[in-house]
Amino acid sequence: MKVVVNDANILIDLIDVGLLELFFQLEFEMNIADSVVNEFENENDIKRLNMFTKKGKLKQHSFESDAIAEIIGYRNRYSSRLSFPDSSCIYLARNLSATLLTGDRPLTNAARENDITVHGTLWVFDQLINAGLMNHKTACIKLVELMSINRRLPVSECKKRLSRWNKS
Repeated sequence: MKVVVNDANILIDLIDVGLLELFFQLEFEMNIADSVVNEFENENDIKRLNMFTKKGKLKQHSFESDAIAEIIGYRNRYSSRLSFPDSSCIYLARNLSATLLTGDRPLTNAARENDITVHGTLWVFDQLINAGLMNHKTACIKLVELMSINRRLPVSECKKRLSRWNKS
């Protein structure tokens, strides 16, 4: 089973286009740091994440003082580029030998410097399709919707997928 650590921006993307429930149907061990959950401002989103935790679909991690010191060490190493929640994602991914799911460029770069595999929202779309949880037509609709909301998505990669999915 693939082990993943979720950053907030991936989950927010999925919430924004109504794919969070499908995401939690993937056969992954899903993990998240408490500090990342605290980044969510919408109480309904927090309740939804907590629901997945209660169902055993999402493992929330809090940290003891030794771990916090290591997380702060990552934050200090990358100065202002990483927040504490970002640094906790690196810590968690390293300690779980997990893949990190994020769309944040500074976090992606820091994770790769620490030999952590990183994927973004488009990879999640690919996984939903490959698992048979979403068809190509729905993927196109949801990706176009997400592109109108999230201006940080890699446009050329989005266009490649839309072209490929429209042909299927």
